[in-house]
Amino acid sequence: MNLSELKAWLAELERKAAAIRGSGECLQGVRLEFAPGGGTASASAKQLPKYARLRAGRGKLLLSGKRSQYVPLEEIPEIEAAIERGKRLTAIEKKIGQVKVKIDRLEAKVAALGGSV
Repeated sequence: MNLSELKAWLAELERKAAAIRGSGECLQGVRLEFAPGGGTASASAKQLPKYARLRAGRGKLLLSGKRSQYVPLEEIPEIEAAIERGKRLTAIEKKIGQVKVKIDRLEAKVAALGGSV
């Protein structure tokens, strides 16, 4: 790929990232865990999830500064959608970083050969 193609690809990736950010809340680096009823709850009550927890990865915190956060059952679809947007955004941000590295390497090679970018 030449430099202009890489810059066009970078602009396209940045446009996609902005579109994802604009489509709603994005939760990156978190997961949703379901917890059944506990204690003396009946066996059938222990089969269905009673609530969910939003959990941060090891060594990370949620925006509230906690490692986990209670999520009511009625909010689960919105949280799952935000997590999915966050995963897509993370993948695009990773590609953006890779393209920037390629552009920097190509510009360094051109500069080393005495050309102008």
